[in-house]
Amino acid sequence: MMKVLALLLLLGCGLAILQFDDSPSQEVMSYVNSIEEKRAAESQAFLYLNGIAALENQDVSLEGKKLLNKYNSSSSELYPTREYDSENETSSQLSTPNKNVFFNCKFLENECFIGIMNNSKYWKAEIDQWSTILMRYEKFIAHSEFTTMTKPSVSEPVADYLYLVYGNRLKILSVLSLLNLGRHKEALEGLREDNQYIRQHIEIADNLIHKMIFVSLLENNLNVLAYLSSLKKVDDFKPISLLSSKEIDITLPMSREFVIGFNTLLELDGRPDFFDVDGELPYWFVRTIFKPYMTLNDSVASYSEIIRISQLPAKAFSESVNAVELINKKSWSIRNYAGNTINKIPMPGYSKYIATMHDLNCKIELLNHSFGGQGGLLNNPYGAQYKTNEIKDDLICMEGPLEDNGNSRCIKTGYK
Repeated sequence: MMKVLALLLLLGCGLAILQFDDSPSQEVMSYVNSIEEKRAAESQAFLYLNGIAALENQDVSLEGKKLLNKYNSSSSELYPTREYDSENETSSQLSTPNKNVFFNCKFLENECFIGIMNNSKYWKAEIDQWSTILMRYEKFIAHSEFTTMTKPSVSEPVADYLYLVYGNRLKILSVLSLLNLGRHKEALEGLREDNQYIRQHIEIADNLIHKMIFVSLLENNLNVLAYLSSLKKVDDFKPISLLSSKEIDITLPMSREFVIGFNTLLELDGRPDFFDVDGELPYWFVRTIFKPYMTLNDSVASYSEIIRISQLPAKAFSESVNAVELINKKSWSIRNYAGNTINKIPMPGYSKYIATMHDLNCKIELLNHSFGGQGGLLNNPYGAQYKTNEIKDDLICMEGPLEDNGNSRCIKTGYK
């Protein structure tokens, strides 16, 4: 009997010990505090973007604030289920263009270029019809600040970035319209101004979607700039500066990605539905196998490593990107069996986002060399081991460390 009691006492003590989690590390809390401090301030740019789909007779910023308040007042759901009337949802938003040739392609692609140029008689009608989207795009990108004000969460709403994509395409149509009117210099200046605003948003972006949307817009604009410059109607090409280390750095977006995981794991702590939405596990059992802070302390180094390589010059990045091993270095503890399993899940390929920005510097180098009258040797930002003038169909491209399926390292050599 005494042996049974002793065994039960020992088991009870063991279970009690397994209920305790570690304290969050200083590195973990530095990311959490940086995001919470940043989003404490009101961002007019965020409110405007949050309400950018408002109807024409509505105040965009006011609607954005209403949507934010609605989200903040709703209960946070780890497993969100969104049910809504799609017809009502659509009718309460500003209408958007059909995904036709004007709005749903990349200017670098032959079919896109030909389709747009062959329909020039419709440009003005498209611009006039969707003038509100163009106006809102131009007003938003002129903001010099941006902070995502929503709580970092897997269920947080994403802004309607499609309106910015459509606005950018309308801006390009307006630039091409100026070109058709013989106002080549004015067209170039309009595109350069747009690029300046876009690059500003690449630098200040604090979430990954925001940053990469603007990287995509810049890439499309650079392809249009290549076309305008190839016409040589005005000898006014100005060398484009490469994306700076501040623009490529993803410290803020990666910090927010980590804090999304931080909040998610804390919500999982002791939950009866840990393994299943309809689960009914006892709190003590979940605490026995899962420690959120232990899990976070063990995973934070991977996020720091991604941030570190985003701050490297292109050549050093190319040497590091394929050598990064984020998951295999994780520790293992019997106190955190479920957390160990979570940390074995591979992280998304964040390196490819960094590579896309370095790839754009290859495109910029090609633009400067081809149209800027810069003689001499063409340099590949990734280093001499990568080719500088690889030919792909009617494109001239640079090589890089990762696949470039979108031709971000290329410019078109001729337009017909």
